[in-house]
Amino acid sequence: MPAELPAKQVLTNVTHLAEARRLLLQPGRGLLHALVSQLQSPNALRRLGSSGAIKNCVMSCEEDGTLESIIADRTLLEHMLRPISGKEPLEKEETVRECMAESVLVLAGTATGRDALWEAGAPEALRKG
Repeated sequence: MPAELPAKQVLTNVTHLAEARRLLLQPGRGLLHALVSQLQSPNALRRLGSSGAIKNCVMSCEEDGTLESIIADRTLLEHMLRPISGKEPLEKEETVRECMAESVLVLAGTATGRDALWEAGAPEALRKG
């Protein structure tokens, strides 16, 4: 078993807990930025783990009261759109694309999320993808 596989599973699984999601999304900690940067990693396991963790955070953002933390980070939104935008390099992992598509769908289901996605260029990115 690759050494990073457990880390990927832990990262995705720990974000099933509300406390972990709140910690990850806490402003000023830089944890979300570090996680988002892994969506561009050449390592598929890192991309899978970070996309799963981001998806878990987004899926529960209204319930957790963290929606504003997510949509305030334009970098996060742009990185979420990249795997499903069709831009080179294309994301090879279907699971990463699926996680980001589901996350964008959840955000688009809220008025503030739609506005943030619009400002991040989602309509154009999704048209090209």
